[in-house]
Parts: sequence; structure tokens; C-alpha cells
Amino acid sequence: MKLKFEINGEVKECDVLYTFKSENTKKDYLVCTDNTYSVDGLNLYSFIYYPDDKARGMEKIESEEDWMEVENFIKMAEVSDNE
Repeated sequence: MKLKFEINGEVKECDVLYTFKSENTKKDYLVCTDNTYSVDGLNLYSFIYYPDDKARGMEKIESEEDWMEVENFIKMAEVSDNE
């Protein structure tokens, strides 16, 4: 699935890699990539999204708690992908 969003005034077109709902925060998250790389590896973007409310769309992740949820999910997904 493709997704377009604006970041720092630039429109990005991304491939959605993962969507998941956190049992801790009860929020839905989306992880995507524009398939570009930095010195740290593949560029990933994450958002809180509302799958049942298209009008609400997505919002930037701002809290440390939300970032930790996404980071932990990505770590688990990487381990699963490597098995």
C-alpha cells in the first residue's frame, strides 16, 4: 500500500511496512518507508493512525511512550523477519 504525506515541506510517497495496535496505549500505529537510506539505514516514518476514521487520518507521534511502542514493535518485527 502506498501513502503520501508531507514532512518538512516535502511530499513523501511511502510504502506501508506495518500497521499494529498497541495493547499498552490502545492506539493504532503505521510504519512506512520512502525506500531511501541514511547513514543509519533505511529511512522509516511512523504515525498514529485511525483505521476506522478516515476523516481523522494520521497524526505525528510526539510522546515518548508512543515512540517506545513503535521502536519495540520494529525490534520484534526485525527479529521475526530474521528467523
